[in-house]
Amino acid sequence: MNLFETKCKRFSRFTSEARDRDLTEAENSFMSDHRAICPECSRSEILTSLAMQLLQSSTFEYEPQHDFDTRLARKMHSDQIKNGIRYWKPAFVGLAVGALLVLATLQMLGQPKTLPAFRSPGAEARRTRNIEPVFPDLNESIIHNID
Repeated sequence: MNLFETKCKRFSRFTSEARDRDLTEAENSFMSDHRAICPECSRSEILTSLAMQLLQSSTFEYEPQHDFDTRLARKMHSDQIKNGIRYWKPAFVGLAVGALLVLATLQMLGQPKTLPAFRSPGAEARRTRNIEPVFPDLNESIIHNID
């Protein structure tokens, strides 16, 4: 790499740095001298400058609405309330299930321990007559012993 290429790289670096900070007197002097002897670097600096101006002109300044802060604060407050409810929702569901279980247990404990007796004549199953055996091969004595 020759001395001229090194100076071109240095010029390119200073061109970029000039957008971010003020160059020193020595750096500005170097830039002026190199711009005069290197048309390629001078052309590159002009093109870069034009591209940056085009980018800056294509951007726009956004002015938020006058009540933006108020609406944002209100939205954040409602989101905090919703998140609070969402956080406690499983606890509320568990509490409801537990309450139902307690109520069901109390209901069962409050009931009498025996079932009510039905005293109606048609409520019992009784054999009113002798039935013919389903399996006639079996011994009659076995069948009568069952009765």
